[in-house]
Amino acid sequence: MKKIISLLTDFGLSDSYVGVMKGVMLKIDPDIRFVDITHSLSPFNITSASYLLFSAWDYFPGGTVFLSVVDPGVGTSRKTLLYMLNNKFLITPDNGTVSLLMRMHRNGQAFFVSDTTIEECRVSESATFHGRDIFAPLAASLVKNGLDAIRTEQGEPVLLDVVWPVIDEEKKRATGKILHIDRFGNCITSLHHTDVPRIWSKETCRVTAGTIIINGIHHCFSDVPKGNPLVYKGSSDFFEIAVREGNAASALHFTPHMDIVFDFDD
Repeated sequence: MKKIISLLTDFGLSDSYVGVMKGVMLKIDPDIRFVDITHSLSPFNITSASYLLFSAWDYFPGGTVFLSVVDPGVGTSRKTLLYMLNNKFLITPDNGTVSLLMRMHRNGQAFFVSDTTIEECRVSESATFHGRDIFAPLAASLVKNGLDAIRTEQGEPVLLDVVWPVIDEEKKRATGKILHIDRFGNCITSLHHTDVPRIWSKETCRVTAGTIIINGIHHCFSDVPKGNPLVYKGSSDFFEIAVREGNAASALHFTPHMDIVFDFDD
């Protein structure tokens, strides 16, 4: 197993939380290499965490352990999840973080980490910092000792309804939600390009969000004049809404989980 741990948290970098987690893992295995996906998620944003994990997954080598700690339920009885897909692994609270991976990859496997394993790996006691006490040592133990170090139990993980669009083939309508807003204000929706039948015309598509209507699905930002909104297939193959050289979330008053309706006319 490659000794790569890829980190995703909402901890920010102004406090010691991320550094302490890395210190815990390095005490277990000093050869671990860390790759930070981001620590700048808005606090408690599980939906964005789910999208960012999906968008990063395929670009890491086999053997990578993803460690995601976006954990508004810290200290409660929520489970600890181990997810496996294509010889890569995820350790995360069972709160929906794995939702988009499970939606888009039918061959992934999700298990709960046993309480016995959690107690064997735990490095200290706290009701408010399981990233340090539980998740970091679990990830490091997985990197150092392989799957044999993690005992698991069967169970159904928590999944977020927001990641599944509703497709009405009779009306040629797809209704999704905004999953993630990036630092440019681009709004990533839950509608993947494979959700749209090829026979539906993207040129005549009408996208509605609140009082905003955008016509057509474009190829790239330069297809529209500066300051104009557009819909396009983003780098993770989900449809996105942007304002060219502007901030769509701010300019169009879009918010996370907002309904986005795609109507495809003949």
